[in-house]
Order: sequence, then C-alpha cells, then structure tokens
Amino acid sequence: SPNKSGKASVHGSPLGKEEITLVRKKLKWNYKPFEIPKHILKEWRKIGERASKKYRNSKQNHKNLTNTINHNFVKKVKNGEIDSAKPLELIRKQESSEETLIAYKKTDAAEGTNKKIEVSVNVEFQKEELSELLSNNGLTITAFLVEHDPVTPAYGYRFDYKGRSIVISGDTAYSTNLINFAKDVDLLFHEAISYEMTDINTEAMNSFYETTNNDFYRFGANLFQHIEDYHTPFEEVAIVAKQSNAKKLIFYHVIPTPTKPIDGLMKNIMTEKVDQHFQDWLFAEEGLTLELPPNSDNIVISNFDA
Repeated sequence: SPNKSGKASVHGSPLGKEEITLVRKKLKWNYKPFEIPKHILKEWRKIGERASKKYRNSKQNHKNLTNTINHNFVKKVKNGEIDSAKPLELIRKQESSEETLIAYKKTDAAEGTNKKIEVSVNVEFQKEELSELLSNNGLTITAFLVEHDPVTPAYGYRFDYKGRSIVISGDTAYSTNLINFAKDVDLLFHEAISYEMTDINTEAMNSFYETTNNDFYRFGANLFQHIEDYHTPFEEVAIVAKQSNAKKLIFYHVIPTPTKPIDGLMKNIMTEKVDQHFQDWLFAEEGLTLELPPNSDNIVISNFDA
C-alpha cells in the first residue's frame, strides 16, 4: 500500500477505493475483485494436496502407534500384570508431551506391596472388551468399537449362530479392534473407499468450480478429501480380511459407488491391489444371497432376481 505501508493505519483500517486502485497498479493486478487467477489457484491447490497427503500419512502413522499402545495396555490388564481395580494415575511428563499412566501391579505376596509400572498410552483409550447385545436361542450378537473419528463411539457387529459367523464393519478406518473380533469369521462385510476414485472426483469438482465458480463444486471437492480420513482403502480391507483369517470378504458401502456403464472399470481400479493380500472376495450387489448352512464350512452364493 503506497500511502499506508509501514504505518499503524495499515492494521485493521480499510484501504479505501483510491488506495486499492494504487495497490492494484503497484502489483500490476488486472484481475476483477474476488477473482483468483487460474494459474495461482492451481498452484495453491497443489500445495494443499501435498499438505493433505502428508496430513493423512501422519494421522495414519499416529493411529497405528496409538492402536499398538492401547492393545498392549489391554493385554497387560487381561494378563493380570496391571490391576484394573486400582485407580490409574495420570502423569504429564514435563520434558515431553507424552502422557504416561502409572498403573498398579497386583499385590506381590512375598513383598506385600503394590508395584508401580509405567505404561505409555493415549489417555483417550477406549476399552476393547466386547459388548454382547443379544444371546437367545443360539444366536449371539456382539458390538465392538471401530475407528470413525470424529464420530465416536462407532461400532461394528458380529453375529454367531450354530457354528457360523458374520461380521459387519460399519463405517470405519483401518481398525485392529475389528480384526480381533473378526477372527476366523465366515463372512466379513467391510466398507471400502478408493482414494484413486475419490481423487478423480476431487479433481473433477475443482475443475467444475474453476469453470462455473459455483461453491457447490468447491464444497464437493473438500468433502471427497475429508471422507478419506475415516474410511478404509480397498487394499487395507484386504489386509484386514487376511489378518482376521476371514473365509470370504464382501465389499459393501463402497465409496464412490460403482455406476453403470463404467461400473466394471471402476471396480477394476478399486481392487487393483486387493488380490495381493486376499483372493476370496466379491462386491455386495442387489439380489446377492449368501447362505451359511449350520455347523458347516459351506458358503452358498446365489442371486435373487427381484
């Protein structure tokens, strides 16, 4: 600002019409008010995309670390190394941001004392114990926690009946707790997202926004980026199926939804890396019927023609 630069009036006070004209002339800015040149907008979005990718990677690394810590803590409680009946004392270490729980070990008969052991753990730790919703006539329905921040708590469900089992993931990012509760399940119904496809949608939305200047497309682009944080990529779903030793994996609640006439192409892109980890899978589709004969290993697949 030629007349306000270096002065207190540059902070908070309006430039005014004449000063704006001088600033535009000095910057050689010939664009209309509120118009962002496409080449600048393009570079700015590239910066944003790089930052978003780093954020997603960082968040996933943190989540993996937290899951490991939480799992180890629960294991210590279940093994009796930590007395869950004793209060846990939270200590904030001054030399770092790490939060540590001082857990009390069960009484040692020889020493007659409670030993203290330190366990580093996320203080927002949630119990991994199952919650049995129903047990009636041989049918057991169990709910368990999954990862769907910022929506919390979020649950998956397991159904057991006459030696057969089904797990439904619900909305979730990669969840070690789900893997634990899906052990040896017959049918694993798991949601899935394709980053490749959502990125295509994001680019398309951004392109439409640049062309039309309609905020609907800008919000749409942001939404496709945002939802990647709390859903599970196809390849990771395949890893979940392998780690849980599921007999068959069914992709459902797929993002984005495969749409005719390019549904085949979309599915090929989505599942490109799935077979590297798990081979017995299919997509849930209208009319698909899966039967589990009691006390058997058979899975009967058919299609109901509505």
